[in-house]
Amino acid sequence: MSVRDDQIVRELSHYLHEHPADTMALLPVYDAARDHSQRRACTHGRRCPVVVTGAVVLDERHRVLCLRHEGGYALAEAEPEDADDSLFMELVEYDVVLSNLHGPHGEDGRLQGLLDYLRVPYCGSGVGASAVAADKILCKRLMLTLGVPAPGWHRLVRWSGTGTP
Repeated sequence: MSVRDDQIVRELSHYLHEHPADTMALLPVYDAARDHSQRRACTHGRRCPVVVTGAVVLDERHRVLCLRHEGGYALAEAEPEDADDSLFMELVEYDVVLSNLHGPHGEDGRLQGLLDYLRVPYCGSGVGASAVAADKILCKRLMLTLGVPAPGWHRLVRWSGTGTP
């Protein structure tokens, strides 16, 4: 079951309105909430939870909420100050990881290495292929070595401002 983003935002807004002191709410941010929590730069005086993403949870009405990375929704990892059993949430068991990450840590072999280490099955390229593909120059050199045609290219490096660029 999928839930449209605007529905999630409305439901989160309603939830936060109805439960203003609850620290177990879903937060519509990722890195900012984590950094805010770890640096204790709070202006509201309440405890801030550490957040994690990448999970799928069921809410008290058994609706599926996907927690995404950038601009997504993150589940508070820490327990609230006063446990409230009426807010039933559980992590859903999984069969395989379908990674949809871009950039460092997601497609350069690091995540794949972690999943291999944890023996978690995943879709997509493995550690080596991901690492080579993330390094564009290495990938082009490898393709040329294997006889695969590649367009011409030049490597540009930052000029320090001294000598000839």
